Amino acid sequence: MTKSYMKMVLGVSISGTLGIFVKNIPMDNGEIMAIRTLIGGLFLLTIYLLSNRDFPFKELKGNIVKLVISGFLFGISGLLLFNSYDSVGVSLSSIIYSLNPVFIFIISIFFLKEDFKIKKAMGLLISVLGLLLVNGVAGLSFNPKLIFGLLAAITYALMAIINKKIKNLDSLIITSVQLLSASFIVLIYLLYTDKLTYTLPSGRGLVYLLIISFLHTGYAMKLYYEAIQNLPAQSVALISYIESLSALISSSIVLGERLTPIEIVGAILIIGGALIGELVDIKTNKEKIKYDTGNQ
Repeated sequence: MTKSYMKMVLGVSISGTLGIFVKNIPMDNGEIMAIRTLIGGLFLLTIYLLSNRDFPFKELKGNIVKLVISGFLFGISGLLLFNSYDSVGVSLSSIIYSLNPVFIFIISIFFLKEDFKIKKAMGLLISVLGLLLVNGVAGLSFNPKLIFGLLAAITYALMAIINKKIKNLDSLIITSVQLLSASFIVLIYLLYTDKLTYTLPSGRGLVYLLIISFLHTGYAMKLYYEAIQNLPAQSVALISYIESLSALISSSIVLGERLTPIEIVGAILIIGGALIGELVDIKTNKEKIKYDTGNQ
């Protein structure tokens, strides 16, 4: 169990430093995303194939449409997040991105007709208040620079909802197919917008590109999925928010980004509100499991 905790903390801590590398790669954001997801997807797929497990052709066929769609959404979300880094910086982007559980709640209520939970709605309101503070001027006028981060969180939320519908597949297979699908859709975007240069950066830029491909997209995801198989859901939810903290600390040290006092309060409210929503889900699932067990 201790080893799993260490893997989880290390995985999300690595993921939180993604932005500081992306900001220092002299390439179009789309090219970075396409290469990152291609290498990461092939890396995870290779790990699965080397594990001597049978390849789940039948299960993959039954889930392929959902996998490809969720992969497309992941690619779009990552591209939007990278653009948000350029627009408002890594710190603020990471904070806005952590709103994705809030959007999962909203989408689930209005489109999936899931039950409305008061405590989760309170978490939503707290996060929205935090967003208003981050937006500035008490949110009376919308800051258009935040749009990339918000859209990134929304598309990630849609991906997470689709992922819940994927059944009977190993997490490595799910992630590798999603990453390869993400690479494909971003490549289509690059070809359509004529932004594909067919050139790689040299020196540090190339090193950083390889780091985010193998370390952040491949190794960190491997650590994460190995850890969650042995950890309680509540621990996973709590530890996941270390990623936002890692992003804030690394961007402050490396990029010199600083949040204003109001933005810091907003960040605390956004992350706190989203965390409340996560914990409500965990408690509900525990109660459901206890009820089902008691009635068997």
